[in-house]
Amino acid sequence: MLTSLLTPKTAVNNKPVIELLSSSTASSEGQATEKEEESEELVNFDEDWYEPQELPSSFVLTDGQKYGFADAHSNVPALNERLYDVLQLPDPQHSSPEERRRLRHMDESTRFTSEHYLADLFEDYVSQSYLQFQPYFYSTKSKDKVKYDKQEKVALLQLPRKELLVDAGRTEAQVFVGLLSLLLSWCYNHRITEGEENIASAWNIVQLAPMLSWFDTPRSVADSVRVFVRRSVVFPLLRHFGFAQQCRTDVHTIINLGKKQVLKCLLEIRRVFSTTENFYMLNDLYITEYCIWLQSVSDDKLQALADKLKQVEVRKEDLELHLDELECVGRQAMGEDDSEGESSEEDSSTDKLTTAAVAVATNTAAAITTAAAAATSTAAVTITTTIATTTATVATTAIAANVAAGVISATVSLQKMQLQQTDLDEYCKHHP
Repeated sequence: MLTSLLTPKTAVNNKPVIELLSSSTASSEGQATEKEEESEELVNFDEDWYEPQELPSSFVLTDGQKYGFADAHSNVPALNERLYDVLQLPDPQHSSPEERRRLRHMDESTRFTSEHYLADLFEDYVSQSYLQFQPYFYSTKSKDKVKYDKQEKVALLQLPRKELLVDAGRTEAQVFVGLLSLLLSWCYNHRITEGEENIASAWNIVQLAPMLSWFDTPRSVADSVRVFVRRSVVFPLLRHFGFAQQCRTDVHTIINLGKKQVLKCLLEIRRVFSTTENFYMLNDLYITEYCIWLQSVSDDKLQALADKLKQVEVRKEDLELHLDELECVGRQAMGEDDSEGESSEEDSSTDKLTTAAVAVATNTAAAITTAAAAATSTAAVTITTTIATTTATVATTAIAANVAAGVISATVSLQKMQLQQTDLDEYCKHHP
C-alpha cells in the first residue's frame, strides 16, 4: 500500500496508540517464529470480544472512558461541542460501555415509528427500485481488477505515515467488528443514494453505525449485523427489513474483493466526513486510523470475516421491536392475507380498477361532447340525455369501486409522505 511504502522504517511512536505485535530489537529467529504464528492464527469471531471489568469502589478514573479506534482515545476536549448533532451519547467522557449500550437500545426503542415501518412495508415500490440498483463493485470480477482512482491515490498519500498493528485477541476482534459496522452503513448509503453522495450521506452512515453515533462498538459479527438491521428500521428515510438484508449481501461481496475494495469504501467515508460540518472529528477518532490499519491486514483474516458474515442470520424477532406482531395487525387492517401472493393479486386488481375507471371517465366525456354537437333536434337531445345518463352511471359505479379499492392504499401513501416530510424537516433543521 502507498501509505506503508512511504512510512519511514526508523519511525517510532513515542507513545504508541496500540501494542505492536513484533519488535525491531527481537532476534531474527524470534521474528520468524512470531510471523509464522501470526499467519496461522486468525481472529476468533465466534467469541464475544467484550469482557466487563469491575473496579474497586474507591478507584478514581483519571484517564476517562475509552473510545475511538481500538479504544485508543480518551479525554478529547470539547467532544460534544465538536460533534454537535452527530454524537448521540450525552456524556462520552464518563459513560461506560454498558451504559452506552443501554442508552442506545433505549433510544432506538423510543424512536421506532410503527406507521413509517408499515408504510415502507406495504408500499414497497420505493424499496424495490433501490433493490434493483446494481452497485459498481458487482461488475468487478476479481481482486486483481480492483483499482484506485486518482482521487483515492491522493487520499492514500495524505494519510499519516505511521504503523498501526492491533494486539491480537480481543482488541483485534473488536476492530474487525467495527469495520463490519462501517461497511454495512456505507452499503446502505451507497444504495439509497444510488452511488451519488448527497447532503444526507454523512448522517446516514453515522446513524446506522452505533460505533460512530454512540461510541458503542458491537460485540460480535452477529451483533454488528443485528444492530445495523435494527437501526435501519428506526432512523433512515427508507425503513425496510429486506433492504437491510441486501446491504449485508453487498458487504459480503465487498470483503470477498479484498482489502483494496474495502479501503475504497473507507476512503469514501473519510471524504464525506471531511466535507460535512461537525463530522470531521470522526475521521480523527476512527476512520483515518482504520484506513492505515487496514493496509496491513492479511487477506486470510478478511476472508474469515466474510465467511463468518455469511453464516449470520437475523430474524425480525431478533430486533426486539415486535415486527411480526405489528405486520400481522397491519395486514388485518389492510384486509390482506399473510400470503404475499394474495397481496400481489390485490395490488394488481386495484391497478386494473384504476385503469378501468380512467377509461370509463374518458369515454364518458367523449360521448357527451359528441352527443351535444349532434343535438339539432328533439330526438337528438333525447338521445344525448340517454347516453349521458347511462355513461355517467357507469362512470360513477366504476369510480366508486376504484375509490373503495384504493382508499386504504391512498391512506398509507399519505401517511408515508407525511412521515417522510417530517423526517426531512427534522434533518434540514439540524443541517441548514
